Amino acid sequence: MPASELQTLRDRTHRSLDVLDGDVDRFTATRSNDAEWDPVVKVHTGHYNTGSTMDVAVPPLSVVQLDELLQSLRLTPLTV
Repeated sequence: MPASELQTLRDRTHRSLDVLDGDVDRFTATRSNDAEWDPVVKVHTGHYNTGSTMDVAVPPLSVVQLDELLQSLRLTPLTV
């Protein structure tokens, strides 16, 4: 695994643990928003008329979301 992908994966999974307050039991196989989940979302940074946005990394909170993240990094997903 290339170092940059490893760093991204590590950062995202650490963020997942932060969001879940360290409770790995809350990291489930699926979540209700799996179909809409995207590893990166664009957020408006100011007034909507300016069109200014920035990419925000979204932590995976389920196995399905983690697989989506792995695929976005061109890595092998956990499930088939």
